[in-house]
Amino acid sequence: MIKIDLSEVPIAPLQYRLAGGILLGIGILLLCIGLLLSSFTISRRAANSTHTKISAEECVKKINALHLQSTVQGDVIHIQDNNLQRGMELLASSSQAAALCPNWMLADYCLGSACTPPGLTMSLKYSEKR
Repeated sequence: MIKIDLSEVPIAPLQYRLAGGILLGIGILLLCIGLLLSSFTISRRAANSTHTKISAEECVKKINALHLQSTVQGDVIHIQDNNLQRGMELLASSSQAAALCPNWMLADYCLGSACTPPGLTMSLKYSEKR
């Protein structure tokens, strides 16, 4: 442990308080700036989220481009593929399908031979929040 003897330093106790107060003030100022910047980021994300909404037809078009079969029932998109030989490709394609459809949340997911039917079964449900 390092021990510093401040009695030999020619600084008065008032100067210590002044330096501490200045550092405290700078810290509070930086905290306020950080909070202000984070509030701007949150409001910009909320504003931009309204621009990224896509319809079920657009989402199905993107899913079909990934070579997955999909059907729409109301506000739910069901995705299915029974080819277990494409296991890793199905995993990658299903992840891309979920990412390519903003405001469509993953409602149900099963991949493998234990699913009914075996293969990929996935559902995306429309949600206003994202």
